[in-house]
Amino acid sequence: MNNKDIKAVLKLLACILIITYIADKLIYWQIDNICDKVYTGQSVGKLNHFLSVKDTMDVVVFGSSRANHHIDTKEIAEKSFNMGLDGKQIAYSATLIKTLPKNKKQIVIFHVDPIELFDPEYKGADIIHLNSKYHKIKEIAQEIDKTEQYNFLQKIYWTIDYNHKAIGIVRNYLKPQYDYKLYDGYDPISLNEKQKKIRDITLAAIDDLDCFDEYNSNKLSANYIEDVHEFCRTNNKKLVVITSPKHQYPCPSTSKRLTKFMEDRGIKHYNYINLFDKETNNDYWKDKTHLTSIGVEKFMQEFVNNMKNTLNDN
Repeated sequence: MNNKDIKAVLKLLACILIITYIADKLIYWQIDNICDKVYTGQSVGKLNHFLSVKDTMDVVVFGSSRANHHIDTKEIAEKSFNMGLDGKQIAYSATLIKTLPKNKKQIVIFHVDPIELFDPEYKGADIIHLNSKYHKIKEIAQEIDKTEQYNFLQKIYWTIDYNHKAIGIVRNYLKPQYDYKLYDGYDPISLNEKQKKIRDITLAAIDDLDCFDEYNSNKLSANYIEDVHEFCRTNNKKLVVITSPKHQYPCPSTSKRLTKFMEDRGIKHYNYINLFDKETNNDYWKDKTHLTSIGVEKFMQEFVNNMKNTLNDN
């Protein structure tokens, strides 16, 4: 291949790159325009809803499905929102906490489980579910970059922000799942008779659970919790870390280590993981880690009663 041919190839490649770059931005702006109008569904809808109300809430809840399904925010305060989401862990929640308004007095309820603090394999991969805001919210971009969970091509091709989300976004845009204006983020669980029979079998089974007793706290998780504590301390917010009940949780030393970690840093920890150990009512449970609405009602009575002093202070 002579120099003339090489120049022709390079010119063609340059043209292709320019065309794909422009096409990427046009597609991104179209998807993003639709996305901004979506307020239902767990793909981006609940995130959009949170971002639209976060500056006006008095109480905001963060965490995994165990926050989403266990903390009935309206039992705590009228102006409250539960931003718990299935499958999300510390990196995702901590990043969203850092987007809260700097000068508004708020209670931040952060649900943390022992596995989230002590699992040595945790790398913060759940933060990639915030990709849709990578090019829109500075705090989110900074945290995604810090955990190195981004695709390096994302800096150039912005449509990567919406990988695996476009279908869900369009579906919820065309047919919203519920009236988001009546939704506070809490998703109660109820079971039909068939599900109850499966639940009873699940609860009777004996699990070989790793208690992580031989591991120190995960450095990434520990850093995020300390970051959140500092953010709340310096931005007029009361941080409350909570661990909701599990069914016959067999790792008491791990549970105590979680509480000690929080207390050593001056963080209030409400640890209810063994709250129902002496209860025999299966109707409290969907499975070994999730309460039904019946269990939540009893749990919330205990939590809100213990939270009274915190609520009065705020």
